[in-house]
Amino acid sequence: MRRRSVGFGDTPEDAWMIARDALEEKKPGYQERVSQIVKQGKDLLNAEDIKTGRKGVPRDLLPYDLERDPRIKVTYDRITPESAEEGDLSESGWLDEDGQSMLPADEDETVVDRAVGFLLSEGVNESSGDFSPGTWYMTPWEIISYSTGEEEQKAYHLYEFTDDEEKSIFMALKAKRYVR
Repeated sequence: MRRRSVGFGDTPEDAWMIARDALEEKKPGYQERVSQIVKQGKDLLNAEDIKTGRKGVPRDLLPYDLERDPRIKVTYDRITPESAEEGDLSESGWLDEDGQSMLPADEDETVVDRAVGFLLSEGVNESSGDFSPGTWYMTPWEIISYSTGEEEQKAYHLYEFTDDEEKSIFMALKAKRYVR
């Protein structure tokens, strides 16, 4: 019997029944199928039920996008000619402390694809060093005020990514020669 996908008129109970049926079959690809079904029905479902694993779907089989929210947060450093003479920054802090969500926009996109695309669009050109979990990415210094000579550099920090996702992001950027 072919399983159907969650549709527009389905109730949360319908979505969970479809997901449970896929779980019980445990055929190759069942975990991906459960993730797909729950993702399709996530607008129908109570997010708290999903996060806590109620209604019979084990936590370890929940799709990553409902379990965690990978984000890229942005900080900045600024220097002026005066602060540079003192060997210090003139200002630093958060530009986006909440961060941009890197959840895929559609099923053909991954968290890694989304993060790499975002970082490239922001103009990153180097990392904080060789890869290790927690590596962050920086833009080149840019003059933001010609009248004062003030320059700014932005840093992009990965939050709630797995180590494998972080490494894939690093390798993808390095392959494109955007990261030194």
